[in-house]
Amino acid sequence: MSNAWQIASINFCEDDGSLPAVEYSQLKTESVGKIYHYLRDNGQCVSKSPTVWDINEQVDVPLLSLPDACGWLSEGRIASLYCCFGGISMNGTVIPDLGIFAFPCSLEIDFRMGTHWNPKNVEAFFQLLAYFRSIAPEAKIASAEQEGLVDETSFMAALRHYLNEG
Repeated sequence: MSNAWQIASINFCEDDGSLPAVEYSQLKTESVGKIYHYLRDNGQCVSKSPTVWDINEQVDVPLLSLPDACGWLSEGRIASLYCCFGGISMNGTVIPDLGIFAFPCSLEIDFRMGTHWNPKNVEAFFQLLAYFRSIAPEAKIASAEQEGLVDETSFMAALRHYLNEG
């Protein structure tokens, strides 16, 4: 196990009510789809009835009814999508619920800070983030602008270990 918890625990420990987010920017549209599908296929939606706004039809559409939400995203039929996923694990360790906010060329992954984070699931989270980088090598990873990390420097220092390993 790495020392990610010791380096970056400030980003996970105290639930201050915010949803800090990691942004993957400069993505190809197919990379957005790969990350979204991984989360959808390996977790369960824990958002209550998520919808997207269908720009063409001018109606809300249930997100989970769309077989290819990212196709709609890349075509401009929807501007963005948001859903929380639970039950995602890496190497047998379950990661606390994650939110995904997807746009045509970027994606944000947010999480609730608090006592449900520990050294094992923080490590699993960093492994997941590194895996996403492996399927989207063009990605630039940083703290999200709007609801960023508590301490981007420590978070990125811990993540760097996993990116270099992969």
